[in-house]
Amino acid sequence: METQGKRAVHRSPSYPMFDLGKAVEKTKKVYEHDKRAAVDADVIASHLGYSAAKGFGGRAVSALKQYGLLEEVSGKYRISELGYVLIHYDRNSQEWIDAATEAARHPGLFKELLEENPNGLPSDAGLRSDLLKRNFNPDAIAEVVSTVRNTMSFAAGEETVYNENTEEKMPEVQPAEEPQVFKSKTHHGEPRLPQGAVGVPPVRAGEISTPVGKDGDRVVFAVVRFDAGIRKEFVASLKKYLDYLETTLQ
Repeated sequence: METQGKRAVHRSPSYPMFDLGKAVEKTKKVYEHDKRAAVDADVIASHLGYSAAKGFGGRAVSALKQYGLLEEVSGKYRISELGYVLIHYDRNSQEWIDAATEAARHPGLFKELLEENPNGLPSDAGLRSDLLKRNFNPDAIAEVVSTVRNTMSFAAGEETVYNENTEEKMPEVQPAEEPQVFKSKTHHGEPRLPQGAVGVPPVRAGEISTPVGKDGDRVVFAVVRFDAGIRKEFVASLKKYLDYLETTLQ
């Protein structure tokens, strides 16, 4: 637990910021630029779309190290043999299968979970309880469970993607048959939208709509729907997910 001014920050134990599948894709980007040459961490971060190996850039480089896909050489980093196998060998080869299994067990947390559950990981509820006992921030647990599940699926050669929020598929957003002008009121009053803001679905109770940019001359809006009334903790969790999503988009 750390304190910044008057705000206490509950930091979770170390874990990779993304799953093994994403880590392998990011390792490919590093290889495309530097092959297996040893370079500074900042250079690796730049290949991943970050300005430096600090903040999210530092966490991204750290994740590759935690999976064993990078190795340190005299203060610099290069793609390890494990990383080389995972980006070049066929996924059906024994070499790839062995490397994926090893990489999935490389992060300390993942290794402990697998050793403590040799017959398979527990349910999501069991994992959440376990992570709470390990002093993980409750707000981070859904992300950790998702990362663990997706990593194990990838190592097993499966293509399924685990959603940490629900086991049900998210409903697809269907485009409106005709553009709609935003007219709905919220409890904050009627919003004033930029000229030309069309095609925006009406806001309902438990929804947020905000302009996020432009696609040509068209104003692009993000519409977020909550299944309950909007509360501060829901918005905090959403912000955490959006921060994570931003790191996956290059």
